[in-house]
Amino acid sequence: MSDGESENDRISVERADHRSPSVAALLASLDGELTRRHGRVRGAAMLALELAEAGSAFFVARLGGREVGCGGLCPFEPGVGEVRRLHVIPGPRGASAARAILAEIEAEARRLGYHALRIETGQGRPESPAFYEGEGFRPVPCEGQAADPLRLCFEKRLDSPA
Repeated sequence: MSDGESENDRISVERADHRSPSVAALLASLDGELTRRHGRVRGAAMLALELAEAGSAFFVARLGGREVGCGGLCPFEPGVGEVRRLHVIPGPRGASAARAILAEIEAEARRLGYHALRIETGQGRPESPAFYEGEGFRPVPCEGQAADPLRLCFEKRLDSPA
């Protein structure tokens, strides 16, 4: 810890069970925000199916011992992982929790042998594209579901140094 930094100021990230009650509260916060912004949500049921797959992981960020954010890693296609449900509750935003979660997801993706990470976000979250691009992600065409002009997709190559 640096001078002036207390234990309560430090972000810690660790692997977590996405089914725990405290994680459910974080995911409910995300679902509420997405519903307000987009009017629809895929929800925790979809996440549970994705995280049951091999090559998946889920992480929680704590600030002063309190859970403030979460994010998951799921397989997208061979050699490519997808960042899922990256979220930090409104109060602690700006304290680098999202960056810390994403760094742990990237480290786990490398350990699992992924050579790239994908993420999908929406135009209704204008802060997201700038954050991902700042973390080395680049825009790519969205795959899968029918074309949705509100969907934005990004990819980061992991086979080069971070």
